[in-house]
Amino acid sequence: MNLRRASLMAALLSAALASIATPGWAETLRAKGYGDYVDLALSLVAPPALVAGGDVAVSMQVTNAGPGTADIPIVLLNADATSQFVASFNCIAPTSPLQRCQLPAIAANETQSASLQLHLDPFARGTLLIGAAATSEAIEMNPGNELRVAAAQIFALVETRAVLENPVPDVLGDGRLAWTVHVDNFGPSAAVAPQFLNNSSASSQPVQVECTAIGVASCPSAQNYLGPGGHWTLRFTAPPLSEANPQILIDMAVLPVELGNTPNNDAVTLYYRDALFADGVE
Repeated sequence: MNLRRASLMAALLSAALASIATPGWAETLRAKGYGDYVDLALSLVAPPALVAGGDVAVSMQVTNAGPGTADIPIVLLNADATSQFVASFNCIAPTSPLQRCQLPAIAANETQSASLQLHLDPFARGTLLIGAAATSEAIEMNPGNELRVAAAQIFALVETRAVLENPVPDVLGDGRLAWTVHVDNFGPSAAVAPQFLNNSSASSQPVQVECTAIGVASCPSAQNYLGPGGHWTLRFTAPPLSEANPQILIDMAVLPVELGNTPNNDAVTLYYRDALFADGVE
């Protein structure tokens, strides 16, 4: 490093690094006589399709066509609110949440690369937009090539399951019978507004259903969603078997609108009957 570069680095570290992304920082350095002439070009690559609730790798490259050196190149980032920074590679001084990635110095006709790992919100839908701009303390000779926007389509994948806890009912104090069904979402995305079908019935009276939501979840009667790891406990209560009520049917299903669900895991059907009552013998 020559004397001019040593002086530049000292000035940056002592005066400008703490506010490197604030408006006017580069202009202040240039007014003091620091700064080469550079031509920075940025490339930004994200996968074309992403899964809500999953991780995404974003790669970027900054190339300097010269003629000078960008001593402290900075990539300023603006990602969608549905993404969260997880990790970075080759960022000297990343901020958290990541809004700035400082790269090693880029001499003329050289390139520096970095990669980011983002985590998408399980409820994210639509398109993820990531904007980035490469800048440095040097004077940009060809503005425009240092700005990039990457777009990626977000898809949702869920795995919901409904399980009957026990086919033998609990007998309540008033003689009513109760069954418990557990509904889980194993993700990675959230199930938003899944269709809840309930065809449960008893001959004499309707079957009552009570729902308790655990974790990132809300019952069908409320906001109706199941985040990854979310859980519904459904309690079905019916009157006891009798001549007037010879059979009880517990029949329910959860049908998410998202992709990826394994068939036949989302429904519970149970016929509970007494042959004597069903045949008219008390």
